[in-house]
Amino acid sequence: MNQTRVLVVEDDEGLREALVDTLALAGYQWIEAESAEHALVIMKSETVDIVVSDVQMAGMDGLALLRSIKLNWPKIPVLLMTLTPILKMQSRRCVKVRLIIWQNPLRPKCC
Repeated sequence: MNQTRVLVVEDDEGLREALVDTLALAGYQWIEAESAEHALVIMKSETVDIVVSDVQMAGMDGLALLRSIKLNWPKIPVLLMTLTPILKMQSRRCVKVRLIIWQNPLRPKCC
């Protein structure tokens, strides 16, 4: 079993379940949060090695979560997933860190 602890932050329950199931099948330890705010609460009390988060969420979004994590836990890597087209994301220019955005492969393509 892999000892890496992954914090999965996804407000869509079905997608969050698919992500944690995939991590479990691969032998990773995981913790799940249904919001960015919940993720920050978890990070104050749990040790995590990486955060995997959606970008578009109600309340605090994934980019705000990324900024907060980099301020408080600068060495923890963050992987962001989104369905938002990359060009729209790049135009936001609000994150001053190396940012690689992974378009979420778990959501079906629409129209």
